[in-house]
Amino acid sequence: MKLFKGVVALMLVCALLMGCGSNGIGAKETQYEGDGFKTAEEAATSFVEGLRDLNFDKMLKSYAWETQAEHYKYDGMLRRFRAFNPAFAVKLPSDNEFYVSSNVVGLHSKESGLLYMAISYYVMGDDIEFGVNIPLKDDDDINEFLDIYNNEKYKDFTNIKNIRFSTPEEMIGSICPTEEYNKRVEIEGDCYGADEVVCVAVLADVGDKTFYYFPTVARYGEKWYIVSSWSVISEFLGMSAHHPFVITDEAPQDWETVMKNN
Repeated sequence: MKLFKGVVALMLVCALLMGCGSNGIGAKETQYEGDGFKTAEEAATSFVEGLRDLNFDKMLKSYAWETQAEHYKYDGMLRRFRAFNPAFAVKLPSDNEFYVSSNVVGLHSKESGLLYMAISYYVMGDDIEFGVNIPLKDDDDINEFLDIYNNEKYKDFTNIKNIRFSTPEEMIGSICPTEEYNKRVEIEGDCYGADEVVCVAVLADVGDKTFYYFPTVARYGEKWYIVSSWSVISEFLGMSAHHPFVITDEAPQDWETVMKNN
């Protein structure tokens, strides 16, 4: 009987230790962001390399999730828009740990959802109009729709080469004076609570086309992270938040046609 009680006690101790290791004392909380980068360009490059490598996790590790949530200036965002919008990724002030951890989920869910949407519609091709419901009346319709995915357009991403950087002036200089651009970056970047905020223009070759990506990148201390796949550059070029990157053979000044198709 004593031996039996001893075995039961040992099993209980082991169970408690296992519980502490997974959900209790010493548990390692999920962390969405990576270790950060030395420069804004490195952060943006990591994202593009993740897309090239078909590695969604690497793409998302380029972003500030926890760090952004900790520093986020909710009141600054409300002042910027002069309104509350239910579509905001952040809906709580950074007043306590519970709010901060909740905002981490909000930021991650919103941004990763937009990226997922962009990739999905790129893979489906130009014949599928964004945001439009497509009735599928029977199995024939369903099978015909599923044939779309046989195009293997996702392999376009693996052909991303020659990642390089341009300047905001080269992208939007003809439609936005430098002084106005700098003012907009300052206003729109205030909510991130970062030490420095910049918009980065990333280009790359994809066969005979060019890949464009214009994220907002922020520095917290000595580390740089992407904070949004959309930026002031994206805004002036008429890009949708649902399409943070573009692969096209048209130059930015001719993007009116490109944006209509996206």
